[in-house]
This record gives sequence, structure tokens and C-alpha cells, in this order.
Amino acid sequence: MAIVSALYDRFTSAPDDRIQRLERRLKREHKARLDAEAIAEAGLRALYSSQRRLALLQKVTVAANSPGGLRQSFHAALEEICTDLDLVCGIAYTVVNGGETARAIDLWFSAEPSRLFDFIELSRDAEFRLGEGLPGRVLADGQAHVLDETPDDEELPSGSLAFTSGLGSGFAFPITLAGETVAIFEFFCRRYVLLDTDLRDLLQQIGIQLGRVVERERSRQVLVHEARHDALTGLPNRIALLERISAAANARSEDALVKIMVVDLDELKRVNDLMGHSAGDQLIKHAARRLEDCVLSRQRLMTASEGSSCVSRVGGDEFIILLEGRAWIDQAKDLAAQMHQALAQPEGLPAGVSRIKASIGIARLEGAGDLEQLVRNADVAMYAAKERGGAITVEFDDSMRDTFRFRHELEQELREAIRTRQFVLNFQPIVEAADPNVIVGFEALVRWKHPQRGLIHPAEFIPTAESCGLILYLGDWVLEEACSAISRLNARGGRWADRYVAVNVAARQFLSASFSARVGELIMRKGIDPKNLRLEVTEGAAITDARRTREVLEQIRRWGVKTSLDDFGTGYSSLSYLQQLPFDTLKIDKSFVANAGETRSAQIVRTIVELARSLDLSVVAEGIENASQGKRLASLGCDYLQGYHYGHPLTESEAFARL
Repeated sequence: MAIVSALYDRFTSAPDDRIQRLERRLKREHKARLDAEAIAEAGLRALYSSQRRLALLQKVTVAANSPGGLRQSFHAALEEICTDLDLVCGIAYTVVNGGETARAIDLWFSAEPSRLFDFIELSRDAEFRLGEGLPGRVLADGQAHVLDETPDDEELPSGSLAFTSGLGSGFAFPITLAGETVAIFEFFCRRYVLLDTDLRDLLQQIGIQLGRVVERERSRQVLVHEARHDALTGLPNRIALLERISAAANARSEDALVKIMVVDLDELKRVNDLMGHSAGDQLIKHAARRLEDCVLSRQRLMTASEGSSCVSRVGGDEFIILLEGRAWIDQAKDLAAQMHQALAQPEGLPAGVSRIKASIGIARLEGAGDLEQLVRNADVAMYAAKERGGAITVEFDDSMRDTFRFRHELEQELREAIRTRQFVLNFQPIVEAADPNVIVGFEALVRWKHPQRGLIHPAEFIPTAESCGLILYLGDWVLEEACSAISRLNARGGRWADRYVAVNVAARQFLSASFSARVGELIMRKGIDPKNLRLEVTEGAAITDARRTREVLEQIRRWGVKTSLDDFGTGYSSLSYLQQLPFDTLKIDKSFVANAGETRSAQIVRTIVELARSLDLSVVAEGIENASQGKRLASLGCDYLQGYHYGHPLTESEAFARL
């Protein structure tokens, strides 16, 4: 009976068990489907999020590569990030003070600008030092940071204002260039932001893309700076000066005052020629620093409304200083005197340079007027300072304008004269003091045969030729023409072959690197006897570079060319130079000759003659205009005489006919 009962229970309960097992199976399958759907949904969400972030990165990359510059690219990036990540506002900072400070650059984006007006206004000039606030924390470790709770005063310019504006959270991340944090983006929102790994990676990529914007901006700033500043001194160049002058012209009122100072270094060419351009560059840098220090020492005592200034280098040896404002009205001349004094200090100058000398021109303009003409006026005044010997200051007046115009026209005519060979050589006899009837040689003297003005004396054009550099071309022509004349003289043979022709050589020509080689080349090409050529050099040229002078003298004397020290007694007249430099003759300047009858001048001439005898040098007295002067100079011991009394400068045929 028990067995039957058990079998009955088993068969009667089986359907329920099967149902339960089926229900459990259905539940498992349903859960598996839900899990699969959840996984698929999560994958789709991740894919969607990834696509959105990739799209955001692409938009930022496009903004970073736009040609509009840093501010436009940064603003576009702020807008894209705020829009895509549903952020309330974004602010850009630049990194300054050697990486110690994050400073807002008044660049922001907000979808609700009117609502956040007070907060944004407060953020325009915000600064965060290393470790302070969100930007400071990013600056400290170069990582993205998020606010963990409602911001306080340490996190934002005003935590209470941020809270009332509905800003509950935020984050910041670095803009990087080669691993360096160069800028920072800061964002705020109403809800907490989770910086997960994917978002951090996205922000890192955005930071790298925007770092390239900073790199381009830096390159652009370098190019702009280089275009507007002198590479050697760092001072503003002519372009920057003209911009300042243009701005001054546009802003000037009737009671405004502008002064221009043109400063030209007097001896830079000599330093370059004698010591090399590196020494010249060093001198320019010292001069620039000293000029700028002089101006700044006075500018610091003025407010911006009282006066402003700009020190610029506009050429090899030329600086222009723009002074604006009434505060400068009585200070320009004092400033120039201060500059002369500062430039005269020997500290830090290249070896062999004891001081820097400069010629300074000043021009002034009140109220309306042509500022470019003002610069030209100051330039004219500077040239007037040079013509007066240099190392002084001259203030422009209207009479200088005509002088400058004449000088400019003369320079242009000189260039044309050299091109079309309008010059001729005249020859003045040099005679024996013991017997004035005996001509020992001639001095070659250049004359300008002007097509309108006729024969022009060298005193009227040689200074201009020297100042503008044309003396090198003119001097070379004189030397070659003189050698041609010697060749024709040699061709006569006999006693004609003993006469010489003396050529006065300018300092720049004599000290040039190619001069001695040029003399040798002309001697060979013209086929002349070197003893028939004599070169005359002034004292100033001889002592400009004693070492170079000695090298040239020794070279040409080895060929048999003799040399004279011209205008002796008017320059340094140093016995040490005479001992070092191998001259053959001293030429006494005509200023002593004219007063040779006076006791003092006679004693000077006698001393020069005795000095020459001790050094085995002959002596020529020039500028003799009458017989009594000639007899007096002969009695004082001069060997040779020259002047109008013995013959005016003559053409080659006239001069040689006297032989």
C-alpha cells in the first residue's frame, strides 16, 4: 500500500516540477537577454560618447589650425568644449612669470553671458600663483583638476558670487607645448563633472592641439619683433620708429611738443676698419645701452601724460630718439650733454677704444607740422655737428636747410662727375730751397671741371666726397691718372726721369686693405719707376691706425715709393709716431709758413727742421706766396719749397714744359 501511494505522489507532482524548472529556465534566459541588452546599450553609449568626443577633438583641431590667430582659435575651442560638454562658461589663461603665474587674458565664452556678467567681469584680470585655485593647481603639476565641492574663494575670484551664479563645479586642464604648460583652460558647470580616463585623455589631446596655436603665436611674435627691432641692440628699428611717429602725428594736439634727436657715432667706421666688425658691434651695443639709460633715467621721473620717448637704431652708426610731451621741452640739450658724458666713459669698450664720440642733432616741432620733415631737420643738424668737428650737439635752425640742400645736390653732382670723368689733374711745382729754379717734382692736385660752374677748387668738394664715401673712387682715379702722367714723364728719358709726382692720399683710401696692392698693380701696369711716385698722408690718417700705416709704408717703400707726412704741425705731431712710421719727408703746413716772419712761428719751423734732421727726413714748406717767405724758410733749413710764388697748379703739358 505504501508503494502504491509513493508512485501516485510521484506521478501526480511531476507536472508542477516541470513547470517550475521551465520557469527558472525562462528567468535565466530573460536575465541573459537583459544583460546582453545592457551590454549592447552600454557599448552603444560608449560608442556614441567616443564619437562625440572624437567629433569634439576634430572641431578643436580645426579651430587650432584656423588662420585667425591665438585669440580666435582659443575662443572657438572654448565655445566648442562648452557646447559639447554642456558647460556654463570657459575662461582662458596664459602662463607668465617663468611658469609661476596663470593670468587671465580677457578671453572667455558663455552661453549665458548676461546672467554671468558679474562673475565674468571679475574673472577678466584674475591671476593665480603656483598651487592657487584650479589654474594654479594645473600649473603646479601639469595635470587636469576638478573641483570636488562648491567652490570657495581659493578656487574662484569670488566663491560666493560663483555660488549665487549657479556654478556648482568646474575643472581645468593644461595647454601644452613640448611638455611645457603654456596656457590653461578653466570651465564651470552646475553639476559635478567626473574626469574619467576617457575625458582626461580627450582633454590631453585638446591641450596638445591648442599648444600648436601657442607655438605659432610665439613664432609670429618673434617675426613681428624681429621686423620691428634691431637684431644687434634690441632697440626699435626704423619701421617701429615710423609707427611711433605716425601715431604721434595722429594724436598730436595744437599744444603738443615733439623733439627728435639724431645721434651718429663719429668713429665707428674707423673701429670697423682697424679692429674688425666684431669690435664695431660691441661699440654699437655699448652706445645703445648708454643712450637708452640716459633717456630712461629722465623718463622714469615723468608720468605718461607728461612725456614719452622712443630710442631707436635706424642705421649702422645712427640712432634716432623721439621725445614727446611738454616735460621734454627744456630737457633735450641737457639730455644730449648727459649722452656725451655717458658715451665718453671707457668702461667695457673694445680694447684700443677709450671713449665713444657722437655728433647729435636736435629738431623741435610744436603743434601741427610734418614729423617726417622734423626727422630730416634733426639729421641736417647732426651733419652740421659733424662738419664742426663732431662730438658736439647742434640744434636745427632754418639756415641749415639750404646748407643741407646744397650738400645733397653736391653729392649727387659728384656721383655724376665720377661716372662721366669730369675731373682733371693739375700739377704744382716743388723746387729746391737752395736754387728755386730747379724743379724736383710736382704735387698732383685734382680739379673738378664742372659743366656749368667751370673749374672747382678741391676745398669745395673734397669734404663732401670724404663724408659720403666717394673719396675712395675719386682718390683711386687721382692715383691712376698721376701714374699715367709719370709714365709719360718717364718716356721723355734723360733728366726728366728724375722728377717725381706727389699724390695726396685720403685716410680711408690709404688704410683700406687693398691700397698697397693697388699701388703695386699700377706701378707694374703703367711701367713706371717707383722712385717717381711719392705718396702724401696727413697726420690724422697716419695715427688713425699706426700699425696699419706702418705696414703700408713698409710695403710700398720696399718697392722704392717714397712717402711724405703732410700738413705736419696741425695734428698730433707726436715724436713717437715719427719714430715708428718710416716716412721720408715732412711737409710743414702753410699756416706756419704764412707767419714764418714771427718769432714764435719761426721757432716752430726751426724745431720741425731740427726734428726732421734727427730722423733723417727731408723737409718741404708749402704755401709760399712771395720771395721773402721763400728766403725765410730756406734760411730756417727747409730743403724744398712749394707755393704760388714758384708756380700755380698747371695742366700736365704746361707743368712738364717748365722742365
